[in-house]
Amino acid sequence: MDLKQENYYNEIQNIKSRTKVSLINDDDIRETYKRFLSKAFNTTHRRNNSKNYDLLSPYAIEATIDYINILGSQGMTSRTEGSISTTFKNISDEMRKNLIEDGLRKVK
Repeated sequence: MDLKQENYYNEIQNIKSRTKVSLINDDDIRETYKRFLSKAFNTTHRRNNSKNYDLLSPYAIEATIDYINILGSQGMTSRTEGSISTTFKNISDEMRKNLIEDGLRKVK
């Protein structure tokens, strides 16, 4: 396993340890992470190389954790259980906004 693969494995394990959903497998986490990472590269118009990977992966990790934590609640905008009220955000839009606000988007 090379360094990049080891870092990728560590990121998947980090995501898994920070989620509230216990019955999700590594393949589902990996696919979700890859999808958000791809969206981050597309949003910022950056090439997929190790420097940009290190720059964008934290955004993809946070988006993946948010997504996994709301599994089973897709399509809902809010929910109330007892005295606890939860409002859901569009995770892709939130990640895109954060990437742009942090100045990571390049002009084509």
